[in-house]
Amino acid sequence: MFAFLLLIGNAGPAAALTQDQQRLVDEKADAILTTAKDLIGQAVYGYYNVNVTPMRMGCGGYVYYVFLQNGIDLGTLNNNIQSELGEYVAKNDLQKGDLVFFDANKTDQNPTTHVGIYYGNNKIIHMASEELDIVISDLSGSYYTKNYYTARRVIPTYLLPQNSTPAGSIVETAESLMGIAKYGSYNETKLTFNSPEFVYYVCKENGVDLGTKYSNQQARLGQPVSKDKLQPGDLLFFAITPGGNITSRSLVGIYSGSNEFVVCSYINPKTGEGVVKGNLSDAKYSSKFVTARRVL
Repeated sequence: MFAFLLLIGNAGPAAALTQDQQRLVDEKADAILTTAKDLIGQAVYGYYNVNVTPMRMGCGGYVYYVFLQNGIDLGTLNNNIQSELGEYVAKNDLQKGDLVFFDANKTDQNPTTHVGIYYGNNKIIHMASEELDIVISDLSGSYYTKNYYTARRVIPTYLLPQNSTPAGSIVETAESLMGIAKYGSYNETKLTFNSPEFVYYVCKENGVDLGTKYSNQQARLGQPVSKDKLQPGDLLFFAITPGGNITSRSLVGIYSGSNEFVVCSYINPKTGEGVVKGNLSDAKYSSKFVTARRVL
């Protein structure tokens, strides 16, 4: 059976590091915070666009951009997905560079509404709002105390990456079902699946138990990976509409290489679609792409 890494939920406290490892983490955190502060006046609150002046980004986009400039690709601008990265860290154990999350709307299905980067001395630096843009805020403030949700330590995960496992057999199985498996209720005998069920089945047939047949839960498995570093076997997740979130039955594909992926999709309401190849260059996919995960 293949081994794979789960980085989901509050699975436990952040692991202790050696002195040398901690020194590397501290150096990276200082560089990240320098970038974060340098963006004050250079970036404003808005829909993510770093090709304009001033640059525009929301809270999750700000975190993504700051880390990316320091060699860490979080793989997503979505703060809800960011809240599942790395390792859980308690509020009283926060270190510089940790991600701190807040939830000001506890009645909806999204776990978070905001994210910032821990700055030290009980403060975070974050893209706060359209009125404030980037600010440094004290966590003892009423908003941050009332709406505090969780914190994640992500820097060690990316400085000490896990080895990935070759996934040729998974891609081979997925491609072998093209023109054979159909879209429908989960049935291994008839080979009918919805999109995340197909991914679950293909992985299971190759000794990898994802533990879930739902897209939004599969999107929390493994490690995030950027589009320019995709490898065969990576899972690709798409929203129903551009800018949307991943739902329980959102489209999930298995990356096969050369910008292509295998997916069980439903398009024609009369005949369905079944297992086909998609291409990330296709606007109908690229505009809805949310994130990719490496589960092997």
